Amino acid sequence: MFFLISGFLFKTNDNFKNFFIKQFKRFIIPYYIFSIITYIFWITVGGRYGIGLISEIGYTKPLIGTILGLSHNDYLVHDISLWFLYVLFLIEIIYFFLLKIKNIKIIVIISIILSFSGYFISNILKMKLIYGIEKVLVGQIFFLIGIILRRINYQVIIRNLNIYKIIYLTIIMVLINLFFLKINGFVDLVGNLFGNNYLIYILNGIVGSLIVINLSLIFEKTGISNRVFEIVSKSTIYILGFHEQIISLIFGGIFVIFKIPPDTYKNIFLINIIISAGDCLLIAGIYYFVVKLKLKPS
Repeated sequence: MFFLISGFLFKTNDNFKNFFIKQFKRFIIPYYIFSIITYIFWITVGGRYGIGLISEIGYTKPLIGTILGLSHNDYLVHDISLWFLYVLFLIEIIYFFLLKIKNIKIIVIISIILSFSGYFISNILKMKLIYGIEKVLVGQIFFLIGIILRRINYQVIIRNLNIYKIIYLTIIMVLINLFFLKINGFVDLVGNLFGNNYLIYILNGIVGSLIVINLSLIFEKTGISNRVFEIVSKSTIYILGFHEQIISLIFGGIFVIFKIPPDTYKNIFLINIIISAGDCLLIAGIYYFVVKLKLKPS
């Protein structure tokens, strides 16, 4: 979904030098800042308890993983979610040049070739490359879908439907999504896992993303959209960078206070939803108050 939305919002008005510097500041500098902060958290707290122990991994492996953009075999044990930043950065570099091609059909063909190349590298050759190159090749096709959705004005088309048609369409998408989930099984891009069928993986990624977009438009039409959604959406990069650490602290707090080990409840869907929502709201709340303090007149 994040790759797709990034493609939807993608703009290439600058020359390459300005574009590169802007995107480097947007993705790579936060990547290193988050990595340094979460690495310190890992060596002082996270790596001393539970899984991903310093005694088993050592101090240098996560540093090597950060520098080379490696997300497998505990190279990003301190904050595995950070892989997304350098992968999206490279996808945007690719599309800066791809969109110079005026024929969208040629772009689609190139994107499909790149996508299946990523699958071949990761699942046939079983290779994991620096800076997640194989993930870049796979993920870029969702980025292209976002670009196409903007060009066909998908959000305008959906907004022009009445609320009941949007709901019916979304329910159909949810049923398709659940069916694909059932037949394709577990997927995980960071682990190069695409289930039983790569094509179904791509299709279900698109369908699942459209469900979220439709839900947001339903919220907009019904007036549910409010300040909370806006604040959370603006703080997503901080949620990406720090949610694992917050969840670790929540799990640790539950264990210290109630003596309940995380393994007894962390795989329960409803509990995961509650903890994840609380995690997002907490980080978004901190972001909101920090920004408010910055804007407050001295």
